[in-house]
This record gives sequence, structure tokens and C-alpha cells, in this order.
Amino acid sequence: MNTIVVVTDSLRADYLSCYGNSWISAESIEKFSRKATKITHAYPEGLATIPVRTALLTGRYTLPFRGWQGLERTDVLLPELLWGKGIRTALISDTYHMHKPGMGFDRGFDEVRWIRGQESDMFETGEVPAADIGRFDKPHPSDPSHGRRLEQYFKNISRFDWKDEKEHFVAQVSSEAVRWIDEESDKGDFFLWVDSFDPHEPWDPPEPYWSMYEHVKGTADVISPVYGPVDGYLSEDELQRVKSLYAGEITMVDKWIGKIFDAIERKGLMSDTMVVYLSDHGEPLGEHGMVMKARPWPYEELIRIPLLVHHPDGPMDGRSVKGMVQTCDLMPTVLDFFGIPGKLSANGESQPPTHGESMLPLLSGESETLRDYALSGYYRKSWSVTDGSWKYVTYLEEEATRYLACDITERMSSSGRDAVVDHRRPELYNLAEDPGENDNLLIRGGGSAATVGDSLELVMRRMVDSLQAYDRAGTPPHFDFLGRLIQ
Repeated sequence: MNTIVVVTDSLRADYLSCYGNSWISAESIEKFSRKATKITHAYPEGLATIPVRTALLTGRYTLPFRGWQGLERTDVLLPELLWGKGIRTALISDTYHMHKPGMGFDRGFDEVRWIRGQESDMFETGEVPAADIGRFDKPHPSDPSHGRRLEQYFKNISRFDWKDEKEHFVAQVSSEAVRWIDEESDKGDFFLWVDSFDPHEPWDPPEPYWSMYEHVKGTADVISPVYGPVDGYLSEDELQRVKSLYAGEITMVDKWIGKIFDAIERKGLMSDTMVVYLSDHGEPLGEHGMVMKARPWPYEELIRIPLLVHHPDGPMDGRSVKGMVQTCDLMPTVLDFFGIPGKLSANGESQPPTHGESMLPLLSGESETLRDYALSGYYRKSWSVTDGSWKYVTYLEEEATRYLACDITERMSSSGRDAVVDHRRPELYNLAEDPGENDNLLIRGGGSAATVGDSLELVMRRMVDSLQAYDRAGTPPHFDFLGRLIQ
């Protein structure tokens, strides 16, 4: 029995055809979705890149406890729990935040391959290559270091032939994953984690992806917009160009991720391998007046993620389930699939090492959802809770005001009208009737909306309180110097 997990960064669910998109080509992921169970309501709990991967690999919520930081000594990672169980583990990734000093995300893996140079990875040194960076950059005074980060990116890619898509990072990650599957997958049970930083910005795919989607000719090619409000920064044509470049990057990513799926099929692994595809979070592209992850606003364009799981014995493959799955559910699912007990003994007490729940009941059709509610947000900035039909959002005022010099009250365009939104106030959205989350029902005050909002707020606070109470009750398990779990 084997497990392969494929993670992409910043790929929002509604930009994939299997989640209803009609204008972006993602044929490989669409094809895989027909052999997998599609979770329609999957959410990260803490944002963004690093907290999500912490939850994925530890099975624990980060949101009430910590934000963007390296792993802690007491964290127990999935590959560490597989160590000594006859399961080989491998990590292949270009997500450089995981590789930075002090992060520790390669801990416990038997084999690791880091592919360097993404975004502002301090990999290449020396002078900025002769390139018209100004053609691809649109500065904004809110982020004076943005240009320097883009310069580092151009240094990094100067060693490659960027017109050849085989040189792009997602292609390198995919090629290494295919090589590993071809050469290593028949040597015994394994767990393979493939983590692609694409389609994270900068969005500079080569042809044909560069010109694949409609845009106004002559518009500036902004490959990495400054995080923040669209109004006063990007024109309508420039925003459309940003969307077309992001879409082109998605289509390129889909092609190369598809080569991994093809290798799995070619090696005959679908019959004894659980294959998981997901993204860590989405990407705002003009919704709520914002471009990129500019504010701690946990709206659906940012927090709803694609999650497709193929189980070799899964009767639900090719079907959709509502799910209400969180990223911390992946680790217990993998443990359950490998038949490793979900409860371990630590410090003399029996306690679960994770906050998550196994998805196997969903994949077998035994249940329709894992949980009634999903919690998402930014550490010390915002919390949200949803049941898939309603969404409640609250802001932790002091930190939210400081985040990226964010003014709490912003004027933004919403459904063709200007609205002043005070982000210190809680928000409630009826996702069934208002999927774009444009009408905050709590602004009106009173009535049934207030009752729903109070109920969801109580659920959210109880969830956070229960997580904090759990952590006060005991210490996560540790390992001794031989890699044995301390009982």
C-alpha cells in the first residue's frame, strides 16, 4: 500500500473545471477528478503557505496557537510516524519557504529533493541580469521591497532557458517526481509528497500559455502584483491581464501535474495507492476590491481549496461529497490508510496526536461529511467559521489593523455599487444566496441574521476553546534518539 500527495500553491478551487470553471483548461486535473472523490467544501484552517503545511504534516490546527513560523521541537510529522513502519518516505519540492533555515519541513523523510530558485529564494547572487524588469513590475508605495524581491526572482531564473517550459519550476518538480515513481515505486510500500510552489506568482509562463487567454493587447504584463487594493493601482485591463497570466500558469501546472498522474497509471499504482491532490489556498483577483492575499479576509476565493482523493478501493471515486474537510485531516487519513493506530500513548496518557479526522469514511461512502463546521483564518488577525451554507467572520482588531498597514475601513466596489465596509465589525454571509460574499447581513442588525450570526460565533468560540483546552491537557508525543515513540 502506498500514498502519493500532490500539493500546488495558490490554486483556487473555482479556477478548475472540475469545480465549475468554464474558461480555463485544466484537463489533467479534470481527468484525475473522474477517478477520485471530489471534496466540495475543503478548507485550510490557518493561512497561508507555512501554516497550511504545518497542519497537513502534523494533523493539528495552527490557527489559535501560531502563525507563520518553523516547526517546533514537539511537533510530530507524518513521515516521523511512518518511520520504522516499513514505509519509505520521500519529499520533492520547490516550495522554498519550507526549506529556509529554521523551518524543518524535511524532518523525518528518508529522501528529500529541494529544487531551488522560486520567487525571492536567496539562491543566486550577483548582479541583476539584463532584463526589462520594469515591463513586468508595477510598484506601489505600500510595498517598497516588492521590486527587490522581483529582482531576486530574475536572478534565479537567469540560469534557465525560460522560453522552454521544461526549465520552469513546476516542470522540474514533476520530472523529478516521475523519475522517483519510475525508479523507486516498486521497491516496497512508500509515501511520496510532491509539493509545487506553482501556480504561485510571479506568473510568467512561456508560450503558448503566455498568450492563451484573452487580454487587451498593449496592456502591461504585471506578473507579480503588489498585494493590496485594486482601486488606484490596476486598471480594468491590467487586472484582466493579471487574471489571464494566472490562468496560463494554471494550465501549464495542470499539464505537468498530469505527467505525475500518468506515471502513476503507467506503473499500475492506482490499484494499491491512495493519491491525493490539493492546493493550500486560493488567490483573490479583484474580489472584494483586492488583488492577492492582501488582507486577513477569509473569503471563499482565498480559503476554499480543491481536494481530490483517489482510494484504490473507493466506491466514491468519480463522485462529489460536501465534505467539510480541513487540512489537518490529511495526516490521520494517511495513517488510517496505512493501518497505523490513530491514538498513540504519550507521557503515560492515551491521547490522539492530531486534531484532524480520517477521511476514509467519506471515501468509502459511509458518511457525507467529517465535521459540521470548518474554521479558517489568519493567526491573531481573523477567524471565520462556515457550515458550507453560512459564513461568519470576525476580526481580531489590534492585529488586523496593523497587518500590512491595513486601514480597517475601506471603500470598495461591490456588485457595481460602492460600499463602506467596516472590517472591525463581524460579517455574516448566506453562501447559498450570496456566494460572492458581498452582502454582510449583520450590517442591517437584528432579525434572523443576528440569530444565525450569534449561533455561528458561539460555535467558533467553542471550537477555539476546545482546541486550547486540549493543548493544556497534555504534551504532544516525543521521539527518543533511536526514533522510537516515547510511551
